[in-house]
Amino acid sequence: MIYIKELLPNPTGKDADGEWIKLFNDSSSPVVLNGWGLKDASGKVFRLDGQTVPPSGDLKLAYNETRITLNNDADSVYISDASGKEVDKLSYNGIAEGQIVTAARFRTARAEASIISPVTQNSQAVGFNFKENYDFWPIVLGLFLAVLSGFVSIYVFKILNK
Repeated sequence: MIYIKELLPNPTGKDADGEWIKLFNDSSSPVVLNGWGLKDASGKVFRLDGQTVPPSGDLKLAYNETRITLNNDADSVYISDASGKEVDKLSYNGIAEGQIVTAARFRTARAEASIISPVTQNSQAVGFNFKENYDFWPIVLGLFLAVLSGFVSIYVFKILNK
């Protein structure tokens, strides 16, 4: 299945120099997109003939290739298969400059945190949201178990040396 994974509708600087649409192939074989099309809410269509999305991979399409202008305030992008059937849609509202729109199925706790503060093309999101990021719990659990086993070892050592 081909999905619309991400969009950059409002890049830092000139929109025409940085807008892009990223597609994702979740199958284990490449998908040739002959006959497929991308369309925005205004009806502008880009034919994907000659494009191939690698297995479990992405295809990034820049504005200078598609000529699909993504509105900065709100828009929708649709992808249709060779039969003309709509297979996916990604919509957004109120995008800040540099913010990447990620489809819900591809969001992780880190992606959700980065949506809160826009990420420019050349920088990384800074900040840490404890409620949405659980990557630190294995470390905390490991430290707790290490301290606990240390206390147990000291207790056993004292009992054996009496």
